[in-house]
Amino acid sequence: ISHLLRNSKAITNFTLKAYEAKIGDSGILSLVAGFHLLPLKELQLALGKTQVTDRGILVLGDSLLQIAHQLKVLGLDFRYCTDVSDLGVLNLISAIGFLQALSKLSLTLWSCRGVTDRSGEGFIDVFIKHRTLVDVYLDLEGTSVTRDTVDRIRGSVATQHSRFDVRF
Repeated sequence: ISHLLRNSKAITNFTLKAYEAKIGDSGILSLVAGFHLLPLKELQLALGKTQVTDRGILVLGDSLLQIAHQLKVLGLDFRYCTDVSDLGVLNLISAIGFLQALSKLSLTLWSCRGVTDRSGEGFIDVFIKHRTLVDVYLDLEGTSVTRDTVDRIRGSVATQHSRFDVRF
């Protein structure tokens, strides 16, 4: 896949559904290595039940910064990635804050128990400041984010976006 991406200059939409695949952090590294060469407008990565950890998410976040000016739609699914925690998610949230063209975000962290209220606070900060986001879906079911933080995310953000849905 990474070879195909590096040799194609016309890909604007990329979707990878790799549920339960034998992909880990090194696979993420090779996958995202060529993203900055593409005119990507939409990126969807479904990596549930893989061996992706915070390290892979850190690499992904850094690669998103390289395409911050062009990416309009971002969908990331890390359900059941049990080694994902605040370390990776906070870096990812920070990168999302720099995606100037982003209008639609879907982020699933279902059953990532290492994701806590620290990440919830990061979501609040980024969502309040982000000017182009109009459609947000955030799935925090099975994480360690508390109901109080989820309510604060809903309360402080929902009025700023035309569609905002937090699943808890």
